[in-house]
Amino acid sequence: MSDLVSYSKENLGKLNILQAVKMRPGMYIGSTDTNGFINLVESLFFDLKPLNASPIQVKLKLCKNDNFKISLKGANLDPLTEFLLPPPSEPQAWTNKFTFDLRYFMAFTDHSTIKVKREKETHYINSKGIDFKIRNSKEKNDKEQLSIQFKLDKIIFKDLALNKQLIRETFTQFAFLTPNLKISLINNRQGNKTREVYYFPKGISEKLQLEIEKQTTTKPLFVFDKKAQINNYNYHIACCFLDNWTAKKYIKTYADRTHLYMGGSLEDGIIKGIEKAINESINNEVPIGSHKIKERLILLAQVTGDHFSFKHAIKAALDMPELEKEISNYMKTTLLSVLKESINWEKELS
Repeated sequence: MSDLVSYSKENLGKLNILQAVKMRPGMYIGSTDTNGFINLVESLFFDLKPLNASPIQVKLKLCKNDNFKISLKGANLDPLTEFLLPPPSEPQAWTNKFTFDLRYFMAFTDHSTIKVKREKETHYINSKGIDFKIRNSKEKNDKEQLSIQFKLDKIIFKDLALNKQLIRETFTQFAFLTPNLKISLINNRQGNKTREVYYFPKGISEKLQLEIEKQTTTKPLFVFDKKAQINNYNYHIACCFLDNWTAKKYIKTYADRTHLYMGGSLEDGIIKGIEKAINESINNEVPIGSHKIKERLILLAQVTGDHFSFKHAIKAALDMPELEKEISNYMKTTLLSVLKESINWEKELS
């Protein structure tokens, strides 16, 4: 048994999403270069929740002639597929809250073929330009699954030259900030198939170990790796202090998955807490400044929560004094317990 629903130019006044997106694509993905392509792909799984303890599995395949395939397993697909319900009588019910669903994704394609498997139903969607058709079939499926085959809209992505290294770096970052996510990248654009997997089930803890292993002439004096909930925010802080000045510092902080490359409250609070803990443990008349500590520090930190304030519109630095104070106090108190074992700070910091 199947039902066919069609949206074409004649009735698009009720659902003008695809046309609106094509007119202003930058409002939704930021740019129409490789960054925009990455944002488009990530929008499919950015806010999805896993169905169980297993990771969400995302597979992106780069095919010949600018064709692409995406599959997604192990996630609750409701945010992407609510529009598959029967069209409401009031169009406002579709647009009173923004959710990047499959209609927005289709708007960036020249054409697409989509299959959505739900527990008791399978949805087949075919799009071309601003038109799409849906066929619903009553089928029993063991697992929820989404698969998409598509070709990008060349008017939107004009002269797109994918930067493979940027894709790798971005997927790596996204994966270690999202431990319940496993991303596979398959590249068959040139006929020489390659496969890379980005999966960090321990999150930034694994990234810290990778950065420590890159240090060829130094080793950690201490390693700090803890999670904490303070008021309405959750923190994961992983850092180490290296034993000599040949160290290559590495400091990266994130608000959810946004890289705070200009620092701000989270980074400043952590550094101040480390500085206070070290100076209290050495009990030296001449305190060690934060600039000297940062030179030998590997730090990865992520804070998650519902609301963040930034110093700039580009969201490059947090501006939250209370958060800075709270995380500074937490770092000082907790790190002091890590530094109980004797370290000759006078020698190490000389």
